[in-house]
Parts: sequence; structure tokens; C-alpha cells
Amino acid sequence: MAKPAKLTGTVEIAIMEQLSQQAAAWLIGITPRALRDQDAPRRPDGCYDARSLTEWATSRITQVKLTDGELEKLLTVVDSMSGLLTPAMLSDLDELHSKHGVSGWLAFLVTFIEESKADIARYPDATRPKAQEDIDLAVAECHERMENSIASDALKVATVCEDCGKLRRGRKWVVEDPPADHCVAEWVCPRCEKKRAKAEKKQTEKH
Repeated sequence: MAKPAKLTGTVEIAIMEQLSQQAAAWLIGITPRALRDQDAPRRPDGCYDARSLTEWATSRITQVKLTDGELEKLLTVVDSMSGLLTPAMLSDLDELHSKHGVSGWLAFLVTFIEESKADIARYPDATRPKAQEDIDLAVAECHERMENSIASDALKVATVCEDCGKLRRGRKWVVEDPPADHCVAEWVCPRCEKKRAKAEKKQTEKH
């Protein structure tokens, strides 16, 4: 059987400029009936242009209306994070929004939740209820860190593994010096974390 000819970019664009209702509905993840009932932009010949359609679909993303109970839960989370984001960090989030729109902030939220769940899985003791004096001490320490960091709020943060010294670059940890204009925050990379767990297990087995 002959191998089908590969479409050129020009041909692919021409196809996407003349999508049927079924193809257009598939592209934005709704049913053809739902698309028909919407005010989606169409060409004079009744077809759909993929670029105009995706821009229209993206513009229709609206903020969900939360109930008072849901909003209170969200505000409790926000209150616990209040003051932890520096102006430089907020600037980075604005940059994400400028480049990727709402999807940029959504990526931040998903990453934050996933990393928080991972931290709880790594350190389950940290999630146990604490005595009030422990909570007060933690809050005081947090405020002290915030006060000490005011002078460096304009700086960005570079995360470095406190064991191996590698610098975090997204999903990777690399052998690289942190930028001179960044504050350094210590963390433990996944590889060193495994080493710690292995050493702790051996120590436990000895006893």
C-alpha cells in the first residue's frame, strides 16, 4: 500500500481555515449541537476558522462564581500565603499571564497543589494537628523571615539543593551557580532526598 502523501503547512492551514461544524466542535471540546447554539464566529460559507474559533473559545473563559462557603475556604488558603509572595514573584506570575493568559495562572495553581500534596506525602508528620504554642511559634518565625526579606523583595529566588548544591531549573537540577541577582533558597533535590531516606532506613535497621 502506498504511503499517504504528507501534507504541507500551507495545505494544513487551508484545512484549518475551513472546518466543518463537527471538526470545529471537536477542536474546542464541545458537541456540534452546543457549538451550533453558540455565537461562535463563522465564515460566510458557514465553515469555521480554527484560529478565530480558538480565540473565541478562550475569551469565553470566565471566573467561576463561588458560594460563600467555597470562597471562605479559598480565602483561608490565601491568608496562609499572604506576604509569602514577593513583588518579584508576583511579577513573574504577571509575566506568565501576559504570555499564556489564564492558562498561565492555571499552570501555577496546578503546580502549587501538586507540589503541596507531594510535600505532605514526603513529610506526613507536618500535617498532624499542632499545639497552639507550636502554631504561634511557626507564625512568629514566618513573620521574622518576612521582615528579614523586605530588603531583598525586589530580587528573584534561585532554589539550590542544600546537600549537593545543584540549582533547580524547572524539572531539572543542574550543576550551575545561581544568578548573582537572585536570593538563594535551600531545598532538597529528589536524588538527595532518596539518599537521605536510604541512609535513614539503614540507621533505623541498625537499632
